[in-house]
Amino acid sequence: MKKKEIVDNETDNYTMGEFLNDSISNTSSKIDVASGYFNTTGFAILRSSLWKATESNDFRMRLLFGREAIQDKTIEGTPEDL
Repeated sequence: MKKKEIVDNETDNYTMGEFLNDSISNTSSKIDVASGYFNTTGFAILRSSLWKATESNDFRMRLLFGREAIQDKTIEGTPEDL
């Protein structure tokens, strides 16, 4: 598994999907994931690795997702003014 401090999809060299599939395949029992959002396309990339990992009796996965940002219309000015 390649070690990176921050994984993003800005390059095709190593995507978040590849990182998570590697992590799921190489873990002994637990995975913690924090993400800004969730989509079904991303889940499809991980589905087979996750399914295989659940065969282990001690496998545990924790997910933390954010939510879509909502702009507060009560704030006056532009982002540069804040």
